[in-house]
Amino acid sequence: LGLTARADFSFARTAHAIPVVASEMPAAMRSYPIVFIGDAKAPVIITGLRQDQNLFVGADGKWAEPHYIPAYVRRYPFILADESKIGRA
Repeated sequence: LGLTARADFSFARTAHAIPVVASEMPAAMRSYPIVFIGDAKAPVIITGLRQDQNLFVGADGKWAEPHYIPAYVRRYPFILADESKIGRA
């Protein structure tokens, strides 16, 4: 049993704003503008100029090199969620 690195990022093709954490900012800011959104001023990188547009994921699902791939994308499908906001049956 093991994990392999993801090579197909097609799932992120429509993500135009992707969350980042403070420790990623030095690497991320070399490739993307970082903006702070919402009341909490959460940092996100901008990957497209329009909603549902990511200019860094090609038709083949590959992330454009040599650009930084955010942890939020790399860890997919393992995404942290606030348990209090998850509906329970």
